Amino acid sequence: MVEMKLDVENVILILCRNFGFRQLYDDCVGQVVEVDPKEAYFYSAIVGSTYLNDIYYPFSPKSLQKVFNSAFSYNLITGLFDLDEGGKPLLRNSPSIHQEEYPFIANDPKYILPIEVDKSSNLLAIRSEIYSDLTKADKNPCNYLITTIRKNVSGYSMEPFCEYVACRYFRDLGYITENQIPLYYGLGTPDFGAFRLPELLDILVEKRFIDKGCFLIELASLSAFGFQNEERRSISNSTELTVGEVKTGARKTQINKYLSAEVFDKGFEMFPNGRLVRRRSGLITFDEQGKILVLEPKEYPKVDPEKQAKYLMWLENYLKYYLLANLSLQQLRCFLQEEARLRFWSTNEMIKSVNRLSFSRIVDAVAQHLALRKI
Repeated sequence: MVEMKLDVENVILILCRNFGFRQLYDDCVGQVVEVDPKEAYFYSAIVGSTYLNDIYYPFSPKSLQKVFNSAFSYNLITGLFDLDEGGKPLLRNSPSIHQEEYPFIANDPKYILPIEVDKSSNLLAIRSEIYSDLTKADKNPCNYLITTIRKNVSGYSMEPFCEYVACRYFRDLGYITENQIPLYYGLGTPDFGAFRLPELLDILVEKRFIDKGCFLIELASLSAFGFQNEERRSISNSTELTVGEVKTGARKTQINKYLSAEVFDKGFEMFPNGRLVRRRSGLITFDEQGKILVLEPKEYPKVDPEKQAKYLMWLENYLKYYLLANLSLQQLRCFLQEEARLRFWSTNEMIKSVNRLSFSRIVDAVAQHLALRKI
């Protein structure tokens, strides 16, 4: 095992070595990582890297797109949805709404710019200087995302970056992934989850919503970024639920607490500095070249089939809300009235209606609406 300090050099190395992104030298700001607009949006949503659209109020969708905060629960929280002044549900932070508010998110290549700061650093001054340099060079600052590496903090506060790396790794293997996933009250919030759900994935791939796996927020982004290309890939026929915990500083994790829910088939701890694998959880780390290194658990945790079946039912419903976020509020109301006997517009009625509909019917409806809009 090697210690991988998440400084500027290694952050760039990890992104390019594992995910095929391109490292470029920018004559204004130095080394950057080029990504397409869609990937940049997901990166920002997970890591919290901010677009340099504004010096004082830079945009990031991080923490704005949650739906529920507990498994088995359907208590709507402010995030992807919200309530209007009359207490009725509305869409608040969907990718299409963000695209309307910040049109630059869907245009032009984007550049991830890691910068190192310490206790004495003035982030406002740093952003201001970078913004000024880019503007003088006739470059669009909105196309740059700043990833802050806090050198004065243990682990450099890079847990969100590692959450992105873990989610992207499992996404590429054909999983639906999310960071800061809902679990049960009292068990905490796992840093990431990876869900291999063959029947649902097959439906999503068939409609070209995804090519293999996806970030969860990717399901809500079709109206902003469009469909996948025509290429389709085979999906595994085995269901698997994975949970993970990230630590870049302290070594103690809560992975055993998450596994005690008895719904996950595997657990992983992610330590960039490497450590020995535990008996019931695997290890995710990096080798000397920055490649992701995964060690499988020595033993698999106890799974209660009944609990897992209930969790899978909740998870299927959970995904529906992200898919429906591709619609406008009016389209959503009309669809639920026609297809699910929605009586009146309220949070409880919306949730009952969504949960009543099949996953495939919702996918079909979203595909039809987007086709009409020529997405």
